[in-house]
Amino acid sequence: LTPSLGMHQYYVEVKGEGCNSNASTTLEIEVVPTPQAFIEDPFITICQGDDISLSTTVFDENFTYEWRGPDAYFSDEQFAEVINNASDVNAGQYSLIINNGACSSLPAIAEVIIFEPPVQPIIVGETVFCEGQTSVLTVSNISNATRYHWYFNGNLFTSVSGNNLLIPSISSAQTGEWTVVVEDAI
Repeated sequence: LTPSLGMHQYYVEVKGEGCNSNASTTLEIEVVPTPQAFIEDPFITICQGDDISLSTTVFDENFTYEWRGPDAYFSDEQFAEVINNASDVNAGQYSLIINNGACSSLPAIAEVIIFEPPVQPIIVGETVFCEGQTSVLTVSNISNATRYHWYFNGNLFTSVSGNNLLIPSISSAQTGEWTVVVEDAI
Protein backbone atom coordinates (compact mmCIF):
# COMPACT_ATOMS: atom_id res chain seq x y z
CA LEU A 1 0.00 0.00 0.00
CA THR A 2 1.52 3.32 -1.10
CA PRO A 3 -0.86 6.17 -0.33
CA SER A 4 -0.56 9.50 -2.14
CA LEU A 5 -0.06 12.82 -0.38
CA GLY A 6 -3.08 14.05 1.54
CA MET A 7 -5.71 12.72 3.95
CA HIS A 8 -6.69 9.03 3.84
CA GLN A 9 -9.15 6.93 5.86
CA TYR A 10 -8.59 3.27 6.72
CA TYR A 11 -10.65 0.59 8.46
CA VAL A 12 -10.38 -3.16 8.86
CA GLU A 13 -13.06 -5.77 8.31
CA VAL A 14 -12.51 -9.48 8.91
CA LYS A 15 -14.10 -11.91 6.46
CA GLY A 16 -14.93 -15.32 7.76
CA GLU A 17 -16.87 -18.38 6.49
CA GLY A 18 -20.29 -17.09 5.72
CA CYS A 19 -20.06 -13.85 7.68
CA ASN A 20 -17.99 -10.72 8.15
CA SER A 21 -17.12 -8.72 11.22
CA ASN A 22 -18.29 -5.20 11.68
CA ALA A 23 -15.83 -2.63 10.36
CA SER A 24 -13.32 -1.26 12.82
CA THR A 25 -13.36 2.39 13.72
CA THR A 26 -11.99 4.55 10.94
CA LEU A 27 -8.42 5.78 11.27
CA GLU A 28 -7.60 8.97 9.41
CA ILE A 29 -3.98 9.56 8.42
CA GLU A 30 -2.29 12.39 6.59
CA VAL A 31 0.61 11.73 4.22
CA VAL A 32 2.89 14.79 4.05
CA PRO A 33 5.84 15.41 1.74
CA THR A 34 9.31 14.79 3.10
CA PRO A 35 11.14 18.12 3.40
CA GLN A 36 14.06 18.72 1.05
CA ALA A 37 17.08 20.30 2.75
CA PHE A 38 18.99 22.91 0.76
CA ILE A 39 21.95 25.04 1.88
CA GLU A 40 22.25 28.45 0.22
CA ASP A 41 26.02 28.32 -0.19
CA PRO A 42 27.22 24.69 -0.26
CA PHE A 43 30.87 25.61 -0.91
CA ILE A 44 32.36 28.28 1.36
CA THR A 45 35.95 29.51 1.22
CA ILE A 46 37.16 32.04 3.77
CA CYS A 47 40.36 33.18 5.46
CA GLN A 48 41.16 32.42 9.07
CA GLY A 49 39.49 34.98 11.29
CA ASP A 50 36.51 35.50 8.96
CA ASP A 51 32.98 34.44 9.94
CA ILE A 52 31.08 31.39 8.70
CA SER A 53 27.39 31.98 7.90
CA LEU A 54 25.13 29.05 7.00
CA SER A 55 21.50 29.34 5.99
CA THR A 56 18.68 27.80 4.03
CA THR A 57 15.79 29.32 2.10
CA VAL A 58 13.61 26.31 2.94
CA PHE A 59 10.98 27.54 5.38
CA ASP A 60 7.74 26.38 6.92
CA GLU A 61 6.52 27.40 10.35
CA ASN A 62 6.34 23.71 11.30
CA PHE A 63 9.92 22.90 10.27
CA THR A 64 12.75 22.31 12.72
CA TYR A 65 16.38 22.62 11.66
CA GLU A 66 19.44 20.66 12.72
CA TRP A 67 22.84 21.97 11.66
CA ARG A 68 25.92 19.97 12.63
CA GLY A 69 29.57 20.42 11.83
CA PRO A 70 33.18 20.24 12.97
CA ASP A 71 34.24 21.09 16.52
CA ALA A 72 30.83 19.89 17.86
CA TYR A 73 28.99 22.67 16.03
CA PHE A 74 25.19 22.61 16.45
CA SER A 75 22.44 25.09 15.61
CA ASP A 76 18.68 24.67 15.43
CA GLU A 77 17.85 27.83 13.47
CA GLN A 78 16.96 28.35 9.79
CA PHE A 79 19.78 30.90 9.68
CA ALA A 80 22.38 28.98 11.66
CA GLU A 81 24.34 30.59 14.45
CA VAL A 82 27.30 32.45 12.91
CA ILE A 83 30.75 31.08 13.69
CA ASN A 84 32.84 34.15 14.46
CA ASN A 85 36.61 34.31 13.99
CA ALA A 86 36.83 30.91 12.27
CA SER A 87 39.99 28.83 12.53
CA ASP A 88 41.22 25.47 11.22
CA VAL A 89 38.99 23.56 13.69
CA ASN A 90 35.94 24.98 11.91
CA ALA A 91 36.94 23.68 8.45
CA GLY A 92 35.09 20.67 7.05
CA GLN A 93 31.58 19.49 6.27
CA TYR A 94 28.43 20.97 7.76
CA SER A 95 25.12 19.15 7.42
CA LEU A 96 21.54 20.35 7.58
CA ILE A 97 18.55 18.10 8.28
CA ILE A 98 15.04 19.56 8.19
CA ASN A 99 12.16 17.90 10.03
CA ASN A 100 8.47 18.66 9.45
CA GLY A 101 7.23 16.97 12.63
CA ALA A 102 6.69 13.61 10.95
CA CYS A 103 9.70 12.97 8.73
CA SER A 104 13.22 14.22 8.18
CA SER A 105 14.99 15.27 5.03
CA LEU A 106 18.12 13.68 3.73
CA PRO A 107 21.10 15.77 4.85
CA ALA A 108 22.31 18.66 2.71
CA ILE A 109 26.06 19.23 2.94
CA ALA A 110 28.17 22.39 2.86
CA GLU A 111 31.96 22.23 2.60
CA VAL A 112 33.93 24.96 4.40
CA ILE A 113 37.55 25.56 3.45
CA ILE A 114 39.62 27.95 5.54
CA PHE A 115 42.76 29.50 4.09
CA GLU A 116 45.68 31.00 5.96
CA PRO A 117 45.49 34.77 5.64
CA PRO A 118 48.04 36.18 3.20
CA VAL A 119 51.07 38.05 4.41
CA GLN A 120 50.42 41.75 4.94
CA PRO A 121 52.50 43.76 2.47
CA ILE A 122 55.17 46.08 3.86
CA ILE A 123 55.82 49.28 1.89
CA VAL A 124 59.27 50.82 2.17
CA GLY A 125 60.60 54.01 0.64
CA GLU A 126 61.31 57.60 1.44
CA THR A 127 58.47 59.53 3.00
CA VAL A 128 59.58 63.07 2.11
CA PHE A 129 60.43 64.15 -1.45
CA CYS A 130 61.28 67.39 -3.17
CA GLU A 131 58.81 68.31 -5.88
CA GLY A 132 60.00 67.02 -9.26
CA GLN A 133 62.02 64.15 -7.80
CA THR A 134 61.39 60.51 -8.70
CA SER A 135 59.70 58.53 -5.95
CA VAL A 136 60.05 54.76 -5.56
CA LEU A 137 57.85 52.75 -3.21
CA THR A 138 58.62 49.05 -2.79
CA VAL A 139 56.75 46.09 -1.32
CA SER A 140 59.71 44.63 0.56
CA ASN A 141 58.30 41.33 1.79
CA ILE A 142 56.40 40.07 -1.30
CA SER A 143 58.55 40.30 -4.40
CA ASN A 144 57.04 37.73 -6.76
CA ALA A 145 53.27 38.33 -6.74
CA THR A 146 51.10 38.42 -9.85
CA ARG A 147 49.98 42.07 -9.55
CA TYR A 148 50.46 45.02 -7.21
CA HIS A 149 47.50 47.42 -7.03
CA TRP A 150 48.67 50.78 -5.69
CA TYR A 151 46.14 53.13 -4.09
CA PHE A 152 46.51 56.83 -3.37
CA ASN A 153 44.16 58.18 -0.68
CA GLY A 154 41.90 55.14 -1.14
CA ASN A 155 41.61 55.38 -4.94
CA LEU A 156 43.31 53.02 -7.38
CA PHE A 157 46.36 54.81 -8.77
CA THR A 158 47.86 52.03 -10.90
CA SER A 159 48.44 48.28 -11.14
CA VAL A 160 51.86 46.90 -11.97
CA SER A 161 53.49 43.48 -12.27
CA GLY A 162 56.61 44.32 -10.23
CA ASN A 163 56.90 45.10 -6.53
CA ASN A 164 58.14 48.68 -7.19
CA LEU A 165 56.03 51.76 -7.85
CA LEU A 166 57.96 54.44 -9.74
CA ILE A 167 56.47 57.93 -9.66
CA PRO A 168 58.54 60.21 -11.90
CA SER A 169 58.45 63.92 -11.12
CA ILE A 170 56.37 63.70 -7.94
CA SER A 171 54.26 66.73 -7.03
CA SER A 172 52.68 68.08 -3.84
CA ALA A 173 49.33 66.82 -5.18
CA GLN A 174 50.65 63.31 -4.50
CA THR A 175 51.08 63.92 -0.77
CA GLY A 176 48.86 61.51 1.14
CA GLU A 177 48.30 57.89 2.03
CA TRP A 178 49.75 55.24 -0.27
CA THR A 179 48.62 51.63 0.15
CA VAL A 180 49.00 48.47 -1.87
CA VAL A 181 46.92 45.34 -2.44
CA VAL A 182 48.99 42.39 -3.59
CA GLU A 183 47.35 39.84 -5.89
CA ASP A 184 48.88 36.40 -6.04
CA ALA A 185 47.79 33.52 -8.24
CA ILE A 186 46.29 30.64 -6.26
